[in-house]
Amino acid sequence: MKTRYRIAGDHFVIVKYSDSFSLKVNFQTIILCDRLRNLNIKGIRGISSSINSMMIDYNPFRISVDELIQEVNRLECEKDLEKEILPSRVFRMPVVYGDRWTRACAEDFQSSPNLEFVAEYNEMSVAELVQMHHACTFWVLYIGFTPGLPSFVPINPAKSISVPKYRVPRTRTPRGTLGIGGILQCLYPLDSPGGYQMLGRTPLPIYD
Repeated sequence: MKTRYRIAGDHFVIVKYSDSFSLKVNFQTIILCDRLRNLNIKGIRGISSSINSMMIDYNPFRISVDELIQEVNRLECEKDLEKEILPSRVFRMPVVYGDRWTRACAEDFQSSPNLEFVAEYNEMSVAELVQMHHACTFWVLYIGFTPGLPSFVPINPAKSISVPKYRVPRTRTPRGTLGIGGILQCLYPLDSPGGYQMLGRTPLPIYD
């Protein structure tokens, strides 16, 4: 898909690279964000990335929209994007699957136990789901939505599961909840509203 640029208010531009998800597009989005940051272009105040897009906060009195798009275009034309090495860190986090906090939360919102629902939806037993999920290595696509919330997917596509979100979102989700909506998974850093199915919970603090 051709890159699309969208004006978002007085001083934001959204650069979108795809309407669908792929790790390749996510890698390239992260690389382009990093390269744009390293240029220290006058007028750019901040850059944030998502699954397949980035948003640029700019000062319109120091750089015009046309000049900004030209700079992004120049980076996109560089031929060595696929040779870039992305620095990364590995975090190992304990998870209690089907914990009492998320079960109580599901009951409060008149929902069936989410772990069992996800397993049934993906045509596997709870034990099979937990074993597969526990053995996965995940890639964090971006941080956001709420402060410090990581959104991630399995690096191995064969280990992907998918499930619909709540039809009516919850007004409360316990801090540390491991959630899944569609193919995206996340850890809720704070007690907050949410619509992802709840697989379990980590006792570790995600965000201070």
